[in-house]
Amino acid sequence: MKKNGLTTVEVLMSAFILMIVTIGVVLFSAQLLDMAKRMDYQYASVNLAKNRLERTKNIIHSNGFDSLPDMAENQTIVNENGAPDLNGDFERTTIVTTNYNGDPLLTRVVVNVRYKYRGSTNSVPVTSSTIFIDGF
Repeated sequence: MKKNGLTTVEVLMSAFILMIVTIGVVLFSAQLLDMAKRMDYQYASVNLAKNRLERTKNIIHSNGFDSLPDMAENQTIVNENGAPDLNGDFERTTIVTTNYNGDPLLTRVVVNVRYKYRGSTNSVPVTSSTIFIDGF
């Protein structure tokens, strides 16, 4: 006579396989969420660098080239809006090089932005740069 029930070993093996699959799905989902968060920070870093260059352009139009050295900053902690904030998740450095390549009409501005993720600022910096020509 044939029994149709499951043995304890079969039930335990099924539960073990289900547990392994579930752990795999949870770990994969956690990695996807982590990657999405890093991409958000990367996107915000690009926007912060781009906005800093745009602000530099506006400063030139309103105050002239002589005010550009005031834009220089070194590892300023900012929030996602670019405002200085000691609790911000971003570190921004702006380098202003006047007389770029020996030409007194050229000024190069380089903006590096790093993001802090999980308490560490080890991200690869986003770098944006441009060269402004005085008199144009």
